[in-house]
Amino acid sequence: MLNQQREQATPGLRSCMGRGSWMSQIERLRRFRTPRAMDLSMDRALGAEEKRLKKQTRVVGGLGEKWEEILPPELALSSAPERLSGGVLTIRTADSAARFALDRWLRSGGEQLVKGACATSVVRIRLV
Repeated sequence: MLNQQREQATPGLRSCMGRGSWMSQIERLRRFRTPRAMDLSMDRALGAEEKRLKKQTRVVGGLGEKWEEILPPELALSSAPERLSGGVLTIRTADSAARFALDRWLRSGGEQLVKGACATSVVRIRLV
């Protein structure tokens, strides 16, 4: 009954669109929907990480490479140079205890070591 109503509503549709043309359209659409092969290599992820590290090295004036050599091991693990802008070196610490220890180390002569290791001039060191 439903098919008869459809044929009455669109009388010439079935005759102009034969079964073969429907199948060819479906096959053409399937070709567009084929899944692309996934890139399983790590090139994209490693390339992005390498770019981020190079940028960070430039941002902190070359201090990132020397950071672990200058600081005592326990301080180097809990802090990292974040940026160098306008002569102000910003160092991020993991927590307040690490910030206090780094502050004590900087005041006891570590500030001169950090300033000497930087490629650009450092006027002030800010701990965050």
